[in-house]
Amino acid sequence: MPAREGYFALQGGAIGLDNYTITSEASTFNLKFDSSSRHFELNDQPSDFLPEQFVRFFAARESGNWNINHFIEYRREMNEEQNRIVPSVAQLRHHLTMSLMGDSKVGAKKIAHYLTMHVNPNFEVTGWDPQDRKSYDAKGLLRRMGNLDLVMHLK
Repeated sequence: MPAREGYFALQGGAIGLDNYTITSEASTFNLKFDSSSRHFELNDQPSDFLPEQFVRFFAARESGNWNINHFIEYRREMNEEQNRIVPSVAQLRHHLTMSLMGDSKVGAKKIAHYLTMHVNPNFEVTGWDPQDRKSYDAKGLLRRMGNLDLVMHLK
């Protein structure tokens, strides 16, 4: 695999570029994580992938004009419309807390880029890109990434 510009110091070393993947680094440091991705082979839309759906929902609203109950209701209505199992409010809140709250590495395949996303206890989304050293709100995170295709949620 050829090195991208800025990664030439890693080329030809004792270990290859593939040793610097997010999952290999997390495993090296014994970090616990769950990973998920949009299922391209099933033609999933961004709205079908929970992390992206959540970030898009949050980005479309001004901070302070909604709370997590609005997203829970939205998600329950979507499941009902699509004839899926509709979890209780408590089940969905627990799932969202366990799946989203805290830090995650999020990736976009189209631009081959990852950054860090944080969801705080109020379910507010922020992002940090260590390559350009910029912080992003949810809208900026989506502008930077386009889509969220891959998520590695740290436990």
